Amino acid sequence: MSNLGSNVRLMRKQLGMTLAQLAAKSGLDISNLSKLERGLGGFSREGIDKLCTALGVSEGTLFSDNTPQSAVELQARRVPILSPVQAAAWAKASAAHLPREGQPYTTADLRAGRNSFAILISDEAMGPLFAAGDMIVADPDVAPLPGDFIVASLRRQPALFRQYRVKEIGVAGHPVIELVPLNPLHPIIKPENHPIRVVGTMMEHRRFRKSRS
Repeated sequence: MSNLGSNVRLMRKQLGMTLAQLAAKSGLDISNLSKLERGLGGFSREGIDKLCTALGVSEGTLFSDNTPQSAVELQARRVPILSPVQAAAWAKASAAHLPREGQPYTTADLRAGRNSFAILISDEAMGPLFAAGDMIVADPDVAPLPGDFIVASLRRQPALFRQYRVKEIGVAGHPVIELVPLNPLHPIIKPENHPIRVVGTMMEHRRFRKSRS
């Protein structure tokens, strides 16, 4: 079952489906699908049958150890490198409003969805694991799990990169989250002080060699 999650994610991306669209088409819970794609969970026989139907593949293909070459030849996606201000306002339709000239781009693994973006870390709040100047690729269509690293926006402020922590489950059943730094010298950002919106969940982390000159 080790390849099930990665196969589901790859097939979903090839079909141009978001996680939410696959959940709607299969009738499966989006949170459980997210866990499956990350290798953190599984499904019952009924759930596997629903996945096969939604993706249009056989069970053997779904569990295959040999993904067809055509499916992995171009495992790269062009994503924009956003400023913290751009990232704070990022939404699924934002790519259409990026400037046609001067907007920097990079490539990301195909497992990063079509709405993904990159951002450069601008502070030391997540040190020493993440340093200023490191690049993060984040996917807005991946629901974060407790402990994940996310890009988040606060009202009228540039986007921040922090760890996602669920403080409690609210009255309406929605998680009340906090933004947690890894560097203890930086404060935890609490929802009662700042309305928090998750912009994207980290998919890749890149660290570049520092110039010694």
